[in-house]
Amino acid sequence: MRQDKIFIKLRKNQTVFPVEHLHENLLSLEFSGEGVEELPEAIGHCHKLETLVITALNVEWLPKSIAQLPALKILKIKANISHLFEIPPDWSNLQTLQINHSSLKSIPHWIKNFSQLETLNLSHNKLMQAPPEIIQLPNLRRLNLEHNQIKTFPFDPQQLIALNHLSLDDNPISDDEKARIERTFGIWF
Repeated sequence: MRQDKIFIKLRKNQTVFPVEHLHENLLSLEFSGEGVEELPEAIGHCHKLETLVITALNVEWLPKSIAQLPALKILKIKANISHLFEIPPDWSNLQTLQINHSSLKSIPHWIKNFSQLETLNLSHNKLMQAPPEIIQLPNLRRLNLEHNQIKTFPFDPQQLIALNHLSLDDNPISDDEKARIERTFGIWF
């Protein structure tokens, strides 16, 4: 009998993703593997996958097949990726996107297509600015941009109506900009 939820944790010396556990009816996959450098395209064959959590710090890119997971609601990635897909993914049901402890310097414009997105966590990256597309996310409630290289947050609450949690700590934001953000959003650093 195949499970609809799988958690795979590999030892440090294991370097190959165990594709034999993947199947088309899989709903949730959590994977952790320090030695793995490449994720298999076979993940994209799990068309019913709703939750995908990947912790693999040696992985530098995501297989293109992951972009074709239409049921995906939660995507959490902790890997050393430096860029995302050029073609917009088919993630119309995505509610949580977390890509942290990576090397992202920018976010593709297609993020604006995720109208169901409620949580966006891009902490611990190399972002130079907050993604301007966030103002086109009507359901965005939680935004975490901690530990990046962001110097300003040029938005106001009217642009982010649903937002009720904003984290910008450990960015090189000037004291004047911090004061403006504190007044505007009612948060403090």
